[in-house]
Amino acid sequence: MLTTFHASTPEELLIRLTNPPLNVNIGNLQLLSSVVFTTIRNGKRIVSNIVEPIINNGSIEFQSILTNSGDVDIKKSIRLRILEKAYGIDINKELIRRENMLKNSNANYEYEIEKITTINN
Repeated sequence: MLTTFHASTPEELLIRLTNPPLNVNIGNLQLLSSVVFTTIRNGKRIVSNIVEPIINNGSIEFQSILTNSGDVDIKKSIRLRILEKAYGIDINKELIRRENMLKNSNANYEYEIEKITTINN
């Protein structure tokens, strides 16, 4: 399932989810597989961080899996390692295959925010 939520940082997300009116139990936050943070730069929405929640002694921490260069650090991703073992695949090859599929499809258009606003109005 995919959903959107307005928060700029993992800490802000945690505060908003665990306080009124949502009051989500910390233990339930481990059900999140990953959180993608985006920001707008030069009129384009970009991914600024990807984190995975980790429950540690009853508290939650968020492990960033995005490198400074913008790549996903597969070694840091618990979820990707689980998928690799569960399906017996080379996760690096699978991610490259999916990236190429998106690059070669119509789903990879880059839109400027102003153009989207004009199209939707």
